[in-house]
Amino acid sequence: AQERNAISILTKKQIEIATREKTIENIEKQIKEYEAEEEAYRAILLLLNPQDGLIAEGLLGYIKIFLSRLNGFIKNIWTYPLIVHPSKVEDDVDLSYRFPVTVGLSDTPKNDIVLGSDGVREVIDLAFKMVAMKALGLKGYPVYLDEFGRTFDAAHRENALKLVEKLSEEFIEDQIFMVSHSFMEYSVLNDVSFCVLSQDNIVLPPGEINRGVIIER
Repeated sequence: AQERNAISILTKKQIEIATREKTIENIEKQIKEYEAEEEAYRAILLLLNPQDGLIAEGLLGYIKIFLSRLNGFIKNIWTYPLIVHPSKVEDDVDLSYRFPVTVGLSDTPKNDIVLGSDGVREVIDLAFKMVAMKALGLKGYPVYLDEFGRTFDAAHRENALKLVEKLSEEFIEDQIFMVSHSFMEYSVLNDVSFCVLSQDNIVLPPGEINRGVIIER
């Protein structure tokens, strides 16, 4: 009876050991599967990295198309060459996301848009917004021009106003809100509703102002 009990205990231990060994085997198998998945995911991440790999290649191609449209928009305002160049791949690996810009007839582009003058950055900013809205298929969204062209010279300011007028008259953008301290800048625009926040030291536009608007202080 004692021997049978001892054998029974040993048999249970053997079964328990076999069960644990099977569990360990399954865990080791899962570890190998997870390691293979991890290696696959790393390869995918490498290819889909936005700074290199497939996405970077795709982005660089679209960036060139986008900048072509952006530069075309800029030509409507700027009288001398102003060209934004595609981002470069640094060390043959990473996309830098810095966009050199050529201003005038200079042989050496500035390393990035941020190094341009206030006027250059302002016109590029507007061009980017307009081209991006068109690329995204956004229609009916308001365009806000807060003292747009304040840093331009007379010729560029005139071109900017002509462009605003073109955008409104051709219904490319049907909601344009323009803020300016100079009546002469927006008085040339047709079919404009004027809202004057303060009548101190300004020339009032002709016709009615603040129609349907109540200003409370």
